[in-house]
Amino acid sequence: MAKEKTNSITTTPKKALMIESVEKTLGVISQACKLAGITRQCHYKWMKEDEEYKRAIEEITEVSLDFAESKLFELMQGAFSQTVTRDGEVVNIKDAPNTSAIIFYLKTKGKHRGYIERTEQSIDLKSINITIDGGVNI
Repeated sequence: MAKEKTNSITTTPKKALMIESVEKTLGVISQACKLAGITRQCHYKWMKEDEEYKRAIEEITEVSLDFAESKLFELMQGAFSQTVTRDGEVVNIKDAPNTSAIIFYLKTKGKHRGYIERTEQSIDLKSINITIDGGVNI
């Protein structure tokens, strides 16, 4: 099978197409699989068996998260847009900061400061002994 250089890794043409598709879909695997013409099972098999492929996919996922975080940041600041008036003049518009974006950010990134709606607790149980009426232990 022919090998191809993609994103500084050497891979098969089908894997290269999948990597490209993952990039185009910002890491949405089901959509990328449709674009590349492979099954999700095939993708996850490659992830398990090909460390180079896995690293390439994980890097795209991180870049996609960075992109989403940058968009969230823009919303928190108040996004900019442009419009054209009837006279053909370009006008810059700055939206007000998006309250929902700010709340979401605080709930996800500010948990350690108390920005949570519920308390999260973790319990490590090594063993548990339950006694049912009649003295039967489980």
